[in-house]
Amino acid sequence: ISRRIRFPVPATGAAALQARQVARPALKLILGAGEQAERLSRRIETCLAELVALAYTVTTGDDLLCSVWTDRDHVFLAVEHEQALPSVPSDTTMGLSVVKAIADDYGTHRTDTGHQTWAAIVRG
Repeated sequence: ISRRIRFPVPATGAAALQARQVARPALKLILGAGEQAERLSRRIETCLAELVALAYTVTTGDDLLCSVWTDRDHVFLAVEHEQALPSVPSDTTMGLSVVKAIADDYGTHRTDTGHQTWAAIVRG
């Protein structure tokens, strides 16, 4: 079983929902079964959906590339997009408060092809 998945979602208004739908079965494989795994999966799906929604507001491309991976203690999420997120909070960054509430750490950085916004959630 791979401990990392990468998948594109079309950069449309439905991108956040599509990211959740793709991530859900992979998270079941990665996290296993049980009540604790289900609670963690819901947190991860919600955080990923918010990251995708944020990235959608600043992308000009056709797709957003999503990644989910783990180590022993964390689940990491990332979404790649073309433009930087606004540095001043606005209506388009309201979802960042949800990410801040769910994630144990988060950030954004430049990549060779644009930007990546990421979050880390402690397993446990």
